[in-house]
Formats: sequence, C-alpha cells, structure tokens
Amino acid sequence: MSAEKPELHVVRDMTATLEEGESPLRRRVIVVVSIVAAAGVGLSLWSRYRLDPIARMPAVERHGLYVKTLDHFAQVCEDRALGDDAKALCADEADLLRRFPECEQECHDRTAPFAHEHPTR
Repeated sequence: MSAEKPELHVVRDMTATLEEGESPLRRRVIVVVSIVAAAGVGLSLWSRYRLDPIARMPAVERHGLYVKTLDHFAQVCEDRALGDDAKALCADEADLLRRFPECEQECHDRTAPFAHEHPTR
C-alpha cells in the first residue's frame, strides 16, 4: 500500500508588522475616540453641576444650610414618636441631606431608614 502524499500549498504570512499595526489611521481613530469620550464625561459633570443648586452654593452657605437641615432632621425625624404625616417630610429631607457633599457615611447611615429608594446604574 502506497500512501499518496498530500499536495502542499504555500500560505502567505498574514502577521502585521509593528509599523503596519501603528498606522496613522489607527492613531487618528484612537485620538478621536479619546476626545469624544473626554468631552462626554466633561459634559456630564458640567450638566450635573449646573442643574444642582446645592453644588453651586458658596461653601459657607451650603455648610450652614446642611447643619440646619441635619439638626431639623435629628429633632423631627429621629424622634421615636414620629407620626405617619411626618414620614413623607422626613423622606424628602433625607434625600435633600444626601445631596450635600458634607453628607458622609454617618449622615448616610442616619438618613438611610427614611430616604427614598433610588435606582442605581
């Protein structure tokens, strides 16, 4: 039994060289995509800042309002005898407090039982 040898074909090497991989078109695409992404992030942050009056307040005024709101929240909402009528007010106040940059972990912990559930991304 004689086995026939398969016919061999020459295959062209399709591996790109470093110069071919770093083409000017590829660089332009990367630059354009980077600029569009940076502009999108910048626009998102700017619009969030522009639409939030708390973020636009001067720091001293914002801190004063935060302290007064937190004191009111503590006096009314953390009272054990809280009536059902005040629960809606406390939920709104908890949401307001959470918008302040001064509202850190302790503030979030105190307002968590009252805050509205907000969907996350």
